[in-house]
Amino acid sequence: VLLDAGTPANDLALEYPIRPVEDLALLVKCVVAGTKTADEDYIFITGKDWRGAAQTESIDVSAGDGTYEPAKYWSVITTLDCSDEAAGSGNVWGDGNLTVTQDIWGVIWDYGNGQYKIDSHLDFGNGSTTSYFKSELEMVYFATGTDPIVTASANLRLGEKDNDWGRNGSFWSYGPSGGRTIMNGAGSWSMYASHFHIRTSSNQIYLKYGDVEILNSINSGIEHRAWPIYFNHDLNSIIMKDYFITNIYGLNTM
Repeated sequence: VLLDAGTPANDLALEYPIRPVEDLALLVKCVVAGTKTADEDYIFITGKDWRGAAQTESIDVSAGDGTYEPAKYWSVITTLDCSDEAAGSGNVWGDGNLTVTQDIWGVIWDYGNGQYKIDSHLDFGNGSTTSYFKSELEMVYFATGTDPIVTASANLRLGEKDNDWGRNGSFWSYGPSGGRTIMNGAGSWSMYASHFHIRTSSNQIYLKYGDVEILNSINSGIEHRAWPIYFNHDLNSIIMKDYFITNIYGLNTM
């Protein structure tokens, strides 16, 4: 929900911005409730298209309560007028309310050339079905408060294994305020020629269950930590070779 049952007004702003992500622009839905069908009512939308160019659209909602879908795709919605004028800026509706929704929520931003930003927790697998995921030659940035999680029966691989060496690695950046265990099920997590960076002094990479293999890879942080990575004693197996951990006082297992 971008606007939750807002009181009709001109220059009405969304509570949350539209999030188009890879599609660059999306359709939204305008839900009208509590209005009279005899009234001549319009929703006049001002915003931008997928190129960032200004655009407007007028929607006739005189039929009363219901869900109305604009014909245009939007990357930004600046204002909405609930007006008796098709071009907006007229008299505000005398009754009812307006809700604006977006059916497709964007949480993975694709910036091209293998660069991604993740705006939510990302669980690999469903905890029961065997599944495989790989990241090669990518830069993946997790926003503040989000975590990558490898669930049971899932296999996450950063980079590619070539005999006993890694190549085609990826760079993953893990932000502040995350707090979930990266390996919280009997899955597998592999790093080959990859770099996992922690952008905080308060978080660690916590590998609790499953199998871990790390070859010619780097784990780094923004400052000294006594133990930025935990290898829990419940792990099924650990294989490490040419693994460089920066900015630490020591390595801790628990």
